Amino acid sequence: MDKTGNRRQRGPSLCSVCGPNINTEDITFTRREANLVYLDKVYSYNKASSCPILHPLQDSRCGEFTTTLKLEPIEDDCGCGGKSHSCCCCCNQAANACDLGPDAVFTVTRSFVLVKSLELRPRTLDESDVTIDGVEVDDLMEIGKQFIVSADTAILETSKTRCQDLGLPTKSFFLIRGAGPWIFRGTIVVEGTVNSGGRTCCFQAKFETPDRGLLIEGTSSFAVPKLAIPCIAGGIAPVIRFNFTGKVFILNPEIIMDIRENGRICTVGGSLAVEPEVNIEVSRRTLFCIDACEGLLPCEGTEAAFELDDEEDCTWPPAPACICGTVSSPENDPDICDTAEICDFEDDKKCHRGKREISNSGMQWSGCNGCNSW
Repeated sequence: MDKTGNRRQRGPSLCSVCGPNINTEDITFTRREANLVYLDKVYSYNKASSCPILHPLQDSRCGEFTTTLKLEPIEDDCGCGGKSHSCCCCCNQAANACDLGPDAVFTVTRSFVLVKSLELRPRTLDESDVTIDGVEVDDLMEIGKQFIVSADTAILETSKTRCQDLGLPTKSFFLIRGAGPWIFRGTIVVEGTVNSGGRTCCFQAKFETPDRGLLIEGTSSFAVPKLAIPCIAGGIAPVIRFNFTGKVFILNPEIIMDIRENGRICTVGGSLAVEPEVNIEVSRRTLFCIDACEGLLPCEGTEAAFELDDEEDCTWPPAPACICGTVSSPENDPDICDTAEICDFEDDKKCHRGKREISNSGMQWSGCNGCNSW
């Protein structure tokens, strides 16, 4: 804790590796004004679980997992308030005080699984396995660990008219079937006590899956009974995205010793209960009018772009990521075009003096004939 606290106080070392929430790289921003923007509006964010799949670990080969073993002695005088024989109260003494021998007997008191990833084996799911109200989707793309669904036909056939008339999404039955087999990557943790050579010690054994993962045979189905799917508007159809994760539990864990070598753990026994989950998101590119400030970026190949200051700012705590109204104006920067001359658009030849609310530093338009002072 002391080392962490000291590090956090040293600003330069932090800002050399950590950045603000938004890295604007010295971009200037206009004042707030109304803007038309397209945003991906999320209409539904759901998840569903499938039935657990049992995978026996007894079939695992010796040495298939990467094993890490930690041993600590139990002492009567640990100052633990009468809990000296609990493995959460082991004294930090030399590790060689506890040794494993051929007579080692393990008693498991706690076990859990740390899931790094639980993913579908690539190219095992296609559009015939995904339906909306019983109608197959048009296309299913697999990009990395994410699946993207195109379902124009199913949306047109299943959307309810009264929902469309009100501009509301239709709640549909979304089904994924026959997903599997699965690839599990993670760490199995087993804790407890071990008796060897007449001495009882605490142990924590970690079994990490190989890089390729552990293949879990079996298939799963996922059902979301009320997935909100909007209609097709302006030729823009909603997009359904989903990816898989899950939970893993270990049942009846046991430590298996290597009979070929005394005092060496071979692997972990028991069974894994694998419970896959799917996260589903429905979004549609939607037009919004928002009150926001625009970041002004100079045109490529201009002096304004060349003169951008790219020097790294290393201050801690970091300054606010973006501030509206930071763009230069004629009042505080005489080098930019004079934006005080405003066109009268009813008469292209007539200009009148006035003051614009927002100036565009290094931008194209300023006055009747554009920016002509450079």
